[in-house]
Amino acid sequence: MFLSAGVDSGALLGLMRDAGAHDIRAITLAFEEFRGTTEDEAPLAARVAEHYGARHVVRHIGEREFRTDLPLILEAMDQPPSTA
Repeated sequence: MFLSAGVDSGALLGLMRDAGAHDIRAITLAFEEFRGTTEDEAPLAARVAEHYGARHVVRHIGEREFRTDLPLILEAMDQPPSTA
């Protein structure tokens, strides 16, 4: 599952575990530019993952990589076709 430091993904992880899911894997995407600042969600996401016993991976990306990959990310998203 995608795990941010937000309430929604943390609650979803807890519900998964409470529903009997085992060996839950979680990934957090963190921006290199925020590492070590209050804007870095990775440390809190790691604590949430540990609390629920999920295997957690943090993938740090920089602005350049994000900007390069953004068109591919948007293309891969499961969205309904545009009617315009």
